[in-house]
Amino acid sequence: MQLGVPQLKGLLRQAAGAERRRLLLALLARDAACVGFAVVFISALTALFGGANSPAAVVIFCLLLSCRFVHYNYRMADTLRNMAAAFALLTLGPALAPLGGPLLHLLLNLFCIGVLLLITADQPELGNASLYLFSYLFLYGNPVSGRSLALRGLEMLLGFALCAAVLYHNHRGRTPERPFRAVLRAFSLADEKCRWQLRVAVGISLAVLTGELLGLPRIMWVGFSCSSILTAYGSHPVRRAAGRVGGVLGGSLLFCLLYQLCPPALHGGLGILSGLCLGLCASYGFCTVFNCLGALLTASALFGPGPAAAIRVCNNVLGSLFGLFFALVWPWLLDALSRRRTAADVKDSLPVLLPDLAGIDVGLGVPLGEGEHGLAGLPGGLQGLGPPPGVVQPQREQIPGQAPPRLCLADIGLRAVGNCQGLTAQIHHPVPLRLLIEQARQLQVGLPQVRGLPDGPPQPPPGLLRPALLPPRPGEKPHGGAPLIRPDGGGQGQVALQ
Repeated sequence: MQLGVPQLKGLLRQAAGAERRRLLLALLARDAACVGFAVVFISALTALFGGANSPAAVVIFCLLLSCRFVHYNYRMADTLRNMAAAFALLTLGPALAPLGGPLLHLLLNLFCIGVLLLITADQPELGNASLYLFSYLFLYGNPVSGRSLALRGLEMLLGFALCAAVLYHNHRGRTPERPFRAVLRAFSLADEKCRWQLRVAVGISLAVLTGELLGLPRIMWVGFSCSSILTAYGSHPVRRAAGRVGGVLGGSLLFCLLYQLCPPALHGGLGILSGLCLGLCASYGFCTVFNCLGALLTASALFGPGPAAAIRVCNNVLGSLFGLFFALVWPWLLDALSRRRTAADVKDSLPVLLPDLAGIDVGLGVPLGEGEHGLAGLPGGLQGLGPPPGVVQPQREQIPGQAPPRLCLADIGLRAVGNCQGLTAQIHHPVPLRLLIEQARQLQVGLPQVRGLPDGPPQPPPGLLRPALLPPRPGEKPHGGAPLIRPDGGGQGQVALQ
């Protein structure tokens, strides 16, 4: 019963006879126990803190289930502090929603969603992002004020205490020992996870803003659908959008059919039916179908069943299309901005760093010095660049039979900070090494002399950018810290692109 629905269904497909009946009983018992606990837990909190705060009870219930299995992926003390910060954002962010206009809402959502992703979604594949963003958007769409806001604050404080206790009990001694500040220091646009976090925060905030500018009711549904596309880490956005739209259409039709067939006294049972069916679903499409039953049951009290279904379909189609468009455009936009910044940084840094790079040979084929192959002859945007005024460029006598000293664009940032860190060169900010290679190609700086680099699109072959430290010369002691680069280009710190 502790297994998830996908795992239980996978075992069911492989089992037979008595084992299959045992697994089926476990699946049904798990489903009934989960729905029964949800009814008791949410009803109790609603009775204590009022019907206006029942959405907060739903949020606490969902977070409580998640805390049993997923931690924040850094040390426990920082995890508990950041969980308190997350509950504070979930309480105060939606409370500020009725204030100001769309611009304030955009900034508020960018801040709250961005911070929630940063502190809770260090492991995107585990789904924490979807849960916390659902919680934020659900409370954002059900704001309260006055006495109800004070009661919501107390309710969320109780929810934090319960979730923190469960997380501490289940994950004590199992979390990594790294502090949260290590997560902050590791944040970089060169990292896929950080680019994903930024995409989710910006995309959902803009989707909610679009819904507000269009004057749509139940704007949180736009956010839900967009979030389902953007938070799916590693999933193709087209398939995700198709599953969302198809599930909403099917679920809305099913709700309208059941609402008409069932007597009014049984309409309230559609919410419980929704929970029971969700506990048996493993696919995203079917989960979306049965989610509609509970969502439309609440909305039908405000708009009626037909209009509520139409609003849900309209909002979800809009949010899914926006999320799909943003997911497809975002990588191109971010890469374009990165290339522009990289080009500017390379050009700005070369005149300052050239004197310090004399004699370094890393094989990209841009000789230093004067003459046909010197700096004055560099083609493209680097033509004519040289050392700053008053700085004499160091020269090195060429030894017969050896190639002249060479300058490597990919090594500029590494030499500037004095060490070599993986595949990232640092100039003014972390820059992926492949972008420097691409920029060098665009400027036509000696790249035809790079071994193994094709003339087509700037995608280096596997292993080309693997940094290797050459052994120290005889008599030199190995350096245990950051690699060093000697003025003559030899020794332990010399970088070779293989």
